[in-house]
Amino acid sequence: MKKNNCVFPQKNMNQKVLKAFIELANTGNFQRAAERLCVTQSTLTKQIQALEAELGLDLFSRIKSGTILNKNGHLLFNEINNILTAYDLLKNKANTLTNPNNLSVAFGMATRDLAPALINNFMTSHPQKNITLIDLPTAAQSEKLLAGELDLAFMREQSGTFLKQMVVRRDRLLLIYHQSQKRLMEQQNIIDILSNNIFLCIDENICGGTYNIISTFLKNTVATANLKEISSYPNILSLVKENFGCALIPESACHHNEHKDILSVPINNPLTIWNIVMAWNERFNNTLRDEFIDYCHEVITTTSGRPVSL
Repeated sequence: MKKNNCVFPQKNMNQKVLKAFIELANTGNFQRAAERLCVTQSTLTKQIQALEAELGLDLFSRIKSGTILNKNGHLLFNEINNILTAYDLLKNKANTLTNPNNLSVAFGMATRDLAPALINNFMTSHPQKNITLIDLPTAAQSEKLLAGELDLAFMREQSGTFLKQMVVRRDRLLLIYHQSQKRLMEQQNIIDILSNNIFLCIDENICGGTYNIISTFLKNTVATANLKEISSYPNILSLVKENFGCALIPESACHHNEHKDILSVPINNPLTIWNIVMAWNERFNNTLRDEFIDYCHEVITTTSGRPVSL
C-alpha cells in the first residue's frame, strides 16, 4: 500500500497552535504575533511550547532583535502553512455550497495591510455577507482562480492569463543594510555593491515570484551574484538588524520603521518594479465579488488620484 506523505495535525496541533507557529515565524516577535492573533503573550508561548512538545523538536531560536526559525522550523514551515491553507480552502468550499453570500479572497505578503483593511471597511456596510481571507502564493492563487475554487485574489500581476486584473499598487525591490554600513554603501555604485557582497533573499520555495524577480535582475545586471535564501521576511530583517549581511526584498515586506538600525535604497530598474493587482475569473458569476471589486475600485481610485483598471 502506498504511503501518504502528507502531515496532518495530531492531538495538540489544532489550527490555533499551527497559526501561532506561522504568525510567530512571520513576525519574529512574540508581542506582535500575540496582538495579531488576539491572544496574550502567555497564551502564545504555551501554544508554541505545546507544538514543540508534540513534535519533540525546538522550532525557534532567540536573537537580540527577536525570534527566528531554527533549522527544524525552516524545514516544517511549508508543511504547516500548507495544512492551514488546506483547512481554509476546505472551509471555503463548504461555505460556498451552503451560503451564496460568501466570498473567498486570497492575498499574499504584498497586500497584508491593504486586503484586510478593504474587506473590513466593505463589511461594515455589508454585515450580512461573509468574506474569507486565505493566505496563498501567487502561483496557487492563479491556479485556483482558473479552476473556480477562489473568487478573488490580491497578487502579483500576471501576463498571458485569462484572468481579469485591476492594479491596486506597485511594488519594487529594495536593498537593505545595517546603518553601520552606510558610509561604505554610499561610496559604491549599486552594481559594485551587488557584485561584491552576499545577499539574503526570500527562499524560492516560499515566494518563487519574488525570488525569480531578484535572480533575473541580477543575471541581467551583474556578472556574478551570491544569494543566501531565508525562509521569511521577518527573519531577513532580523539578520540584517544584527548586521549579518545585506538583503534584497520587496518594499511591501520592508517594515524597517520597526527596525531603526536598518536603512534601505530602492533599486531603480524596470526589472525590479511590478504591479500588484486584484484578479478574478469572469467565467464564474459572483454578484458579491463584483460589488466588492466596484467598492475597491472606488476606494483605490480616490486614494491614488488615478484610475487603476487595466
